[in-house]
Amino acid sequence: MRIPKTVRILGRTYEVEHINIEKEKDNDGHRGYVNYPNQRIIIDNSGHRERQESTLLHEIIHVIATIQSVDLKEKDVELIEAGLYQVIKDNPGIFEGDIIRYV
Repeated sequence: MRIPKTVRILGRTYEVEHINIEKEKDNDGHRGYVNYPNQRIIIDNSGHRERQESTLLHEIIHVIATIQSVDLKEKDVELIEAGLYQVIKDNPGIFEGDIIRYV
């Protein structure tokens, strides 16, 4: 999975920024967060690549839920992120190439 510099979510462009969150005060152990006013997704760059990928997916789910006014608890977001991330990892290229047509 590739981590882009920007990601489009429901018609809005969010910049993806990598910083060392662990150095910030009061980060509450979070690996990422969304800065909604500035349309930025902040990812902790101190973790390994897979951790950063899953964090990006986690924050994308938060953005979708917020825009769609869906009240997801943090545990809900964690479970959805873990499931989706595993599907993406277990099926490389799932969204690439030609569409397979079933008869």
